[in-house]
Amino acid sequence: MDGAKFAELTTKQPEALVRMQEEIYDLIEQANRDWLARVEKERDLASEFVTRLSSAKCIPDIASACQDSFMRRVEMIAEDGRNLLANSQRFMSAGARALSRPHM
Repeated sequence: MDGAKFAELTTKQPEALVRMQEEIYDLIEQANRDWLARVEKERDLASEFVTRLSSAKCIPDIASACQDSFMRRVEMIAEDGRNLLANSQRFMSAGARALSRPHM
């Protein structure tokens, strides 16, 4: 958006600008909540892994704990990719809606 269009937006459609800012803010808040949930999952996984390792009685128990932890991390990485794509799509959609509004 060039400066002239932005100036027009701020003088002719302040409500639209406020709605656009609120939508972007809401998207950022949701992305932050998603990220915090991810950090909590990582913490829980690490805690569970340490607990399993400390209670392991033999090499197969250790190997099983490592394998399970690795597989869950791979699943989390795949979930991160899906969340990144979904968040990116939401941001792009919000931007497209903002640019397609009349007088913008």
